Amino acid sequence: MNRCAGTGSLTGEKRASRCLLVGAHPHKPTVAHREDHLSWCCELVEWKEILEWFCLTRVAVQDKVAALHRSTLKKIGRIGNSLRVCLRTACVVATLIFLHSATEVRAQERFNSPGTAAVESDSVGENARNCRIIYLGFVGALEPPNNKHSGVVQIRKTLEGKGYPDVCANSFSPYVWMEGRDWLMKHFPAHTGPLTAQELQKAPKVILVGHSMGGWAMMSVARELRSRDIPVELTVQVDSVGITDYTIPRNVKSAAIFHANDALMFLTTKHLRREDASRTTILENVTVAGAGHESITRDPRIRELVMEEVESLRTKFAASEAATRAASEGAAQK
Repeated sequence: MNRCAGTGSLTGEKRASRCLLVGAHPHKPTVAHREDHLSWCCELVEWKEILEWFCLTRVAVQDKVAALHRSTLKKIGRIGNSLRVCLRTACVVATLIFLHSATEVRAQERFNSPGTAAVESDSVGENARNCRIIYLGFVGALEPPNNKHSGVVQIRKTLEGKGYPDVCANSFSPYVWMEGRDWLMKHFPAHTGPLTAQELQKAPKVILVGHSMGGWAMMSVARELRSRDIPVELTVQVDSVGITDYTIPRNVKSAAIFHANDALMFLTTKHLRREDASRTTILENVTVAGAGHESITRDPRIRELVMEEVESLRTKFAASEAATRAASEGAAQK
């Protein structure tokens, strides 16, 4: 009977041969000694295999634990970096909210003062009176107002071209949103209070676009235009950040919002509320897939929305002028 028969990695015959080689003795052992030695040697080989398996298993477990430890440290590092970015962003936003609230109160007082109206009246030029459409854009808080990579500025550059002589376009930083408001108001009668129906008929049409904190600044301008009953044809908010930028004033005819699932997704506005649902239409509420907080401004749908509104207004102007000419000619023939 083979005493080395078992379930190890070596067969019984190989174990026996290994035991005989290991247990070779210069003297001739007795049969009993040979059997005892063979049994002991087989047990030694089995224990050796068990120890080898244990060592290999321990090494494999240690490698897996080390890999898991490294992976966990990397994940903790990424989470820590994300938390630091969020905390810094929250601090910046909180500071901007405080500054914006303070400037909005001062701006409202300045906007309603007679002295401001006089200054605006003196600064109206010939080019301002010829503007039939006004495009006012606000870039993000961390961007210059002429940032060439911002879609808000790129739309402005297009509307400043020779093909749009009836459009006045400008862009501002949200920190100086009052300057943007004052620039816009130069194209309207300077008196305080609401505009008359005849003044509104001759007044230019307004399009407002705002990105990030600029969305908040844009809404501040729209609310101040509401105090004078000046309508806004279209507002477009792009990944807007603010605590008072989700309610659309009743003087806005059409509104749209575009937002991204980026690092600021917990701070940006996702849904709009209308002050008067009968007077305001929500055209778009789009989550732009794969876009970041800055790249979202270059989404082609934003540009198309603005340019379509400009062309629609120009078509209405042409139709109105044609109707006026026809009426004048008919009156002259009579």
